[in-house]
Amino acid sequence: MVAIGYVIRRVLARLLHPPGACCIACGALRTDDAAGRLCRACLQEIEAPLEPRCPVCGAAGWQMLCPQCALTAPPDAMRCYAPWEHTGAPKALVLSLKYGCVLEAAEALAGPMAAALADGPFDALVPVPLHPKRLRERGFNQARALCDAVGRLRSLPVVEALWRERYTRTQTRLNADKRISNVRGAFVCRMDVRGMRLVLVDDVRTTGATARNCAETLLRAGAESVTLLTATIARPGQDAAAG
Repeated sequence: MVAIGYVIRRVLARLLHPPGACCIACGALRTDDAAGRLCRACLQEIEAPLEPRCPVCGAAGWQMLCPQCALTAPPDAMRCYAPWEHTGAPKALVLSLKYGCVLEAAEALAGPMAAALADGPFDALVPVPLHPKRLRERGFNQARALCDAVGRLRSLPVVEALWRERYTRTQTRLNADKRISNVRGAFVCRMDVRGMRLVLVDDVRTTGATARNCAETLLRAGAESVTLLTATIARPGQDAAAG
């Protein structure tokens, strides 16, 4: 329902204003930079200095492991990177990409995402796949758009190593336990990834259930390591689709 309302607001904005007149994040009519796609306020928010984050859970303010992960995270825990929390202009850009099909939003998100990712070494980027039915409904995979943009900046190839063979309910309205069961067994690996150091890419991380299932699938297929890169991290209990 939120997604439908978001699309309706953006369609009305496009009908009322000429192409490129509105900020692709907040939707406000821009009066500052006619050549850009973001208003000055959103641009400043996107370009704000990145905070140090725990490399496992992404919690802000920790150069090394946060106390929680230092106590509970296993040594081989999947490393997770994201430049922003799921709020403000970064959240608006994610929604603009995902529900508004504004591909320029992927380019705006990609620079800080590429900068937030560790140095590696990495062999390839892997987008979290959509089921073919949902791909037809949406028309594109936002994770693939982010992969392509980040890949150009980091000189990394994009491989469609994963296939979503089971259609699942959208995760946005489910609690943590239901998210885990919803995506269990939904993914298969469809290429040889033995020995590869992979970066799994998605738009937003909430509980990490989808990423965990994707990573487990890749590791069972022989990948050496899987690192997660998302644009944003949602706070516990936050509705990632809310506008």
